[in-house]
Amino acid sequence: MVGWVCVSNDFSFERIIQDAIESLTKTGCNMKSSSVLMDELGKIVRGKKIFLVLDDVWNEEKRLWEPLRMTLMQARKSTILVTTRNISVARIIQTMEPLQLEYLSYDNCWLLFSHYAIQGNDPSNQEEFVEIGKKIVKKCNGLPLAVKSIASLLGHEKELQSWVEIFQSNLWESEAGDEVLAPLQISYERLPLYLKPCLMLCSMFPKDHEYSMNLMSRLWIANGYIESNGRKLIEEVAADYTKELYERSFFYHYNIKFDEYFLPTDATFKLHDVVHDLALLNSENTCCSAGEGEEPFISKEVCHLYLSKESWELPELLSSKSIPFVQTLILRSLWNIGNENQIKFSLHINRLLKAERLRALDLEYTNALPFPLGNMKHLRYLCLGGAIVKQVTPQSIFSCYSLQTLIIDLRWHHMELQGIENLINLEIFKLCIHDMSVQLPESMGLLKRLRVLEIMGGTENFELPKCIGNLMELNRLVISGTNLTELPDSICGLTNLKELIIQTSLKALPKDFGNLTNLHFFFLENLFCHIPLSCGKLIPSCTLNFGNLMMQPDSCHGAVGWLKEFSDLRGALLISDIQNITSIDDVRHANLISMHNLETLSLIGDERDYRLSFSLTDNVSLWNFLPDQLDFPQGYLSKKGILGISIGSPKNRKRPRRKDKDVLENFQPHHNLKNLQISDYCGWEFPRWMGDPLSCSSLVKFWIKSCPFITSLPLGNVLTLKHLYIHDCYGLLHLKRESLPSLLTHLTIHDCYSLVEVSPPSLLKHLRICDCGSLVEVALLESLAELEIYSCSMLESLTTGHLKTLETASESSEFDSDYCHFQPSNELKRFPALKNMKIKFCPRLVIRANQLVLEEDCDVYIYCCENLRDWCCEYNYTDALFDSQEEILPIEIEDESFDQPWGEEMER
Repeated sequence: MVGWVCVSNDFSFERIIQDAIESLTKTGCNMKSSSVLMDELGKIVRGKKIFLVLDDVWNEEKRLWEPLRMTLMQARKSTILVTTRNISVARIIQTMEPLQLEYLSYDNCWLLFSHYAIQGNDPSNQEEFVEIGKKIVKKCNGLPLAVKSIASLLGHEKELQSWVEIFQSNLWESEAGDEVLAPLQISYERLPLYLKPCLMLCSMFPKDHEYSMNLMSRLWIANGYIESNGRKLIEEVAADYTKELYERSFFYHYNIKFDEYFLPTDATFKLHDVVHDLALLNSENTCCSAGEGEEPFISKEVCHLYLSKESWELPELLSSKSIPFVQTLILRSLWNIGNENQIKFSLHINRLLKAERLRALDLEYTNALPFPLGNMKHLRYLCLGGAIVKQVTPQSIFSCYSLQTLIIDLRWHHMELQGIENLINLEIFKLCIHDMSVQLPESMGLLKRLRVLEIMGGTENFELPKCIGNLMELNRLVISGTNLTELPDSICGLTNLKELIIQTSLKALPKDFGNLTNLHFFFLENLFCHIPLSCGKLIPSCTLNFGNLMMQPDSCHGAVGWLKEFSDLRGALLISDIQNITSIDDVRHANLISMHNLETLSLIGDERDYRLSFSLTDNVSLWNFLPDQLDFPQGYLSKKGILGISIGSPKNRKRPRRKDKDVLENFQPHHNLKNLQISDYCGWEFPRWMGDPLSCSSLVKFWIKSCPFITSLPLGNVLTLKHLYIHDCYGLLHLKRESLPSLLTHLTIHDCYSLVEVSPPSLLKHLRICDCGSLVEVALLESLAELEIYSCSMLESLTTGHLKTLETASESSEFDSDYCHFQPSNELKRFPALKNMKIKFCPRLVIRANQLVLEEDCDVYIYCCENLRDWCCEYNYTDALFDSQEEILPIEIEDESFDQPWGEEMER
């Protein structure tokens, strides 16, 4: 397990533990108590190997580190790397001699400098630029951040005279001899005027803060730092400012965030601590943050204030302050404030701040309302979290007539939106609702400046009002998580609409939908019906991304041929209930092979045709559809003994259908397809194109689920396939090396009860097998990095040894082409790449001495496998051996690879 925690000046033990948990587990942590946090961290690291980086440490009190050290000692092996700019810290917490990083050599400094500064200039003047550039590099004194910052600045200066002016600047000797801050100050002084206040405002947040571009752009706009140039939207100008500051090396770790549908939602970035110091210095006390574990200086000149103190500290902190000029106020981490403290806190804020000066107010994570919202006549940005909504009235919000951005979270409280038409300057409205009968009023049609409307969360019988067609400036509309089933016809009049994202299930689209000719991006999660042909007019200029275009031929009288109109369809296409297709010619007319932009295709039959009836009773399990000739095991281990298997009577058993194969044969996709799912398929074999290396030349992931009559896979020639998931294929007997892609790296097999053999290809790295009751033997390869085997009651051995080539094997009498290509060996067999091995509920499995030797850094977990005890003791894996005399519960597979490519909401 690997983690990274930035400690910085703001030392908070609870925050460090919380960040360590989140970094190690890659999941959120909402716990606050230090004892609970330490217990949780101990559970996470116990018996594991961890590597944890504590970055930028300043605290010199050794006693504060002792609880963390004791907690981390529960790990099987832990390595902690601490970085600091304070040698005293290194001496206090060291367990070995500290490594002091030297200054960067002049040659390396020059390479870094030339990469950012020299390459973009006029080659005819290159020698002069190089000469002055080398002099500037010497002034950076081997400091990489200084070199990169000044070089990024010079990369934007195309005149040689500008380089000379920077070299001769007096700022090199200023700032009390600070050798890092001096070159950064030069870079700041040379910034364009429009960028300086944007950078300065970032210093109102604490160090190591992860900035949201969405939030920062709205704060910049609210404070008047950005204005639209007429050619671009104001948000696009803000994005350009962010990009320019990143290119000038003031921002770093710039990352675009995507949602579960791979749609861009936000971008984040960070400031280096020294850059934060620079911005704070140039803000001249107008920016301030009060975080946990620090005592800030709050000047009366402060204009931008960030508070994340605990609730009981705030009244005392603010009791003697007078800060009447605040324009931006952001409150964080005040969830636990009680009624008494809430009143005291609100009184202090009311007394200290002049509400009428506020331009931006963010109360997303607090339950304390500072003052009546109606007094804020100049407020342009307002964000209200769920816990505070109950304290405000719609009238107080809708009397803030200057509002440009309004974000309201109604997940816990109900609010009527009558009166919203008063916000005549509103440009962005984001509303989060949940299980509340909240509707948009018809008066919303009066918001003539509204450009962005986002509705998120579930609500009963949600409908878009007809007045939506009056919002002529609307260019982005997002509807997510509601039960919206249809769009009003008036939406077709939004001629300026550029982005339309519908993350819900629609029954149909308006017939004149094609009139949205300025639409550049259209994402629709689920569509259960016919697409109007007018949408064909959108194709030349619009990205049609039907996240899950669900075709149900029954609702269209078995017709799918109209899909030919959408050859530019992007994203994913799901066609379900293919058993209802009546015409093979109609399938040909759909012409899926022409959809060259399609990335994911899912073809699903009717699972009701062959649904299992499988129950772990005392001694019987019923299967009602499998063919007679399949040879099933006569034993399946459970907590009560051996289960027999009975096959249903022929009259109740489904038979393979020739038509299903013909349908799939004519659903051949374009060779650019990357992801393919075949589910609930009743054919004996897969279509020919599925094993053709040309037809599947881009295929990377393949899901095969509930295909009961398939006995083998034709994938040996599909060279690009890396991930293969096989689920509920009860007729599959063998997975031989020649039938699998040679470059396959991930193989997951689940509920294939007839499978007796698995011989993976030579490059396989991840192998997971679950509930394969007939499996006897699995061949292992040295390339494996992860091995997980669950509930394979007949599994007896893991075959190891060297992999024989076909040429060598054919000369040996021991070679059996119908079985496997592995030659057993008595030599000591090591698996250096294997880092994770989990084996559960395999009572017959035996591993011989020397057959499987793992490296020290491999995580091993053995559960309820009695015959592996000797092997664990032989190689000192006893800490990974777990037995249970309790009842055997159903196994939960902790592997997202078993999921379908559509996610949980698409489960039928």
